[in-house]
Amino acid sequence: MSSEFEEFNRLLMEEMKRVYSEKAIDYGVSPKNIGPMDDANGYAAVADSHGDELHLWLKVENNIIKKVSFFTKGCLTIRIAASALTEMVPGKTLDEAMEIKPKALRDFIGRTPRKTWHCTILAVEVLRMAIRNHIILKVFNNPNSETIKIDL
Repeated sequence: MSSEFEEFNRLLMEEMKRVYSEKAIDYGVSPKNIGPMDDANGYAAVADSHGDELHLWLKVENNIIKKVSFFTKGCLTIRIAASALTEMVPGKTLDEAMEIKPKALRDFIGRTPRKTWHCTILAVEVLRMAIRNHIILKVFNNPNSETIKIDL
């Protein structure tokens, strides 16, 4: 039984190496910064029509993203994209992070199947939502903020 399992793992890794970069495999097999963040001051979560669910936490200080963590349910590529994002984003200003494009995330990760590129789109959009939520919370929790008028 053990030799069958080892052969299965070997074939699986060969197939993964054919379609994913080494960096992508590392993010998928050993995800970085996974789990909720106790001191987060930005958060967003989304579930998409492909069955992928992503939760993203941010720690922002002086408009600089210090830490990012995530939790996900779904395919391997959403875990890869979210894990990579947690290492790509820290040190960036909020404005710089808002400008990240899905292609930049794909380039950071390396090779992934084209049919899973929607995962990088989802990860970047959840990042933008978390940043917006951070800004909204900061404004509404600051008694010195100017009044914001919202037309409905």
